[in-house]
Amino acid sequence: MDQRVRLIGEWLSGDYTKSQLARRYNVSRPTVDKWISRYSAGGAEALSDASRRPDNSPNKTSDELLARIVAMKEAHDKWGPKKLMELLRLEDPSIDWPSPSTAGQWLDRMGMVHKRGPKRRYGKSPTKMREANEPNKTWCIDYKGQFKMLNGQWCYPLTVTDHASRLILA
Repeated sequence: MDQRVRLIGEWLSGDYTKSQLARRYNVSRPTVDKWISRYSAGGAEALSDASRRPDNSPNKTSDELLARIVAMKEAHDKWGPKKLMELLRLEDPSIDWPSPSTAGQWLDRMGMVHKRGPKRRYGKSPTKMREANEPNKTWCIDYKGQFKMLNGQWCYPLTVTDHASRLILA
């Protein structure tokens, strides 16, 4: 800010051209033009950095829709944004409702979202295999997943193996 005020002071003295000021302050010539026009329009206060926020947002959801979402959340405190938005869509399908993730962000900003607690972790219980010293004493069964065959039917393969000899029985 001090640099801008000094630049404007030197410009108003008439001793320097815009190109000389641009070189002296190590800025571009259009930047010098911008600072001079800002000073002319609004004085020294106008030299501060302006907000980069857009003046309008064409995709912004209206306050009326936001109020309806908040009212629905207040009526159903335990519901999440997916269920809330689905219910609102069923009530009034003519409105272009925002996505559940957008509604969830708004509700979170308003402090209306209750965070879930951490999942309880259960310890793994060790499973000990039976001892397999002899063939056919213990069999192992393994489901291999499913796939569609060329004739369009689903196949659900299952293998049965002898645990001692590792022989595939079926």
